[in-house]
Amino acid sequence: MKKTNKWTYALGDEENYNGIFFDSKEDALDEAMQEAKLEDVSTVWVGQVEQFQPVFAITDELFYQLQEQAYEEADDYSIGWLDNVTKDDQDELDEAIKTCFIDWLNAHPEYKPNFFTVTGAECIEVQKER
Repeated sequence: MKKTNKWTYALGDEENYNGIFFDSKEDALDEAMQEAKLEDVSTVWVGQVEQFQPVFAITDELFYQLQEQAYEEADDYSIGWLDNVTKDDQDELDEAIKTCFIDWLNAHPEYKPNFFTVTGAECIEVQKER
């Protein structure tokens, strides 16, 4: 998970964050307090959003699968293929795969992660108006 500059809130129970993100803690807290008063809730939770950030270090697995396929097709003639790829070249391929995947996700937003975690959550009592 990767910390973002977004904030969210939950009413009453720290487990029920609403998935609405704000640019500041203060904005999230203001909205939470207004909503809590409407819902007659005594506490709100406000915390910083962390979103899933995939790690693209998959060339080892990719090369292994390709080597297996090559061996199935060419037997011993394929031995050694892709064994000496440098770390820099692997990193370059990982970055290209990452770019391609992100472009694909942007073209198909229905597959984007819709989950998040919250860190540094703070429970705040709702002030009752007189």
